[in-house]
This record gives sequence, structure tokens and C-alpha cells, in this order.
Amino acid sequence: MPEERNSLVQFKLDPKMPDFCGPGIEIYLDKKTPEYRIGEPIILRGRFKADVQLIIQCQGRLVSSILFSLNCADKNFTKTTPLIIPTVEIPKPVIKKRELSDDYIESGDFCFDVARFFELNGPGSYAIQASLGPYASKILSFQIIKIRF
Repeated sequence: MPEERNSLVQFKLDPKMPDFCGPGIEIYLDKKTPEYRIGEPIILRGRFKADVQLIIQCQGRLVSSILFSLNCADKNFTKTTPLIIPTVEIPKPVIKKRELSDDYIESGDFCFDVARFFELNGPGSYAIQASLGPYASKILSFQIIKIRF
């Protein structure tokens, strides 16, 4: 259900997030050593910034225009999904450049557990990237490993 998946994403200002010159999108993992055990949360943090041109390109729907692509090298698959899946049909807003000043910037921070978001239940080597319109984040790699006793 989209509502359940959407509830995994939190939107809140994160003072730990490094700032960047916009427009664009950046993502970060919570660990410097990207190795996680099966069942361990994989917290991904992100920040987006949009100027007037990007807002118009995304028809004012920035959050649902953010896409994530997850690649699993071990299983040879890629899954692409939006950060938020719209749950109601809302008429597309008509945004005209003259309605917003040229220096207007819209931004936001978000975070979610990649393992729950993509339902990752087994070991593997993964790469994840976010995109917003023509902008793409860096690719982050991580591994999910079995606990060895």
C-alpha cells in the first residue's frame, strides 16, 4: 500500500546535513563504513533544492518527482521508485515563472530506512542514487552481510 510505504519517509530539517549550492539533490548514508547486517536499519538522509525552472519542470510536485534507483549487483536487478507515491489525484498546478521571483528556492530534508523502503531481506552488494528532474546525486554503495558466528 502506498500509504504504508510513504509513512517510512520522514521530512524534517536536519542540521547535520551538509549544505550545497542548488538546484539539485544530495544523499548520504548514516555510516562511514557502508556495511550493514541483515535486519539492521540503513538510514539514508537527503536534501533537495529547486529553483523556479525546476519547480516548473516538476509541475510543483517536487517530493513526488524525487526518484530513487537501487541496483543489486549480486542479483542483477535495478528498482526505481519515487520517494513518495501520490495517494490521491490532484489536478496539476499551473505554475508560471512570473508568479515566482527569479531567486526563489524551495528545499527540504528527508530520511528513511533503505532496508524497509526497498524490502531488503538478504545479503548483497547495492548501489543507490537519487534524481530530481535533470539532477542526480552521487551513487552510494553499501553491503548487507550475514552475521557470522
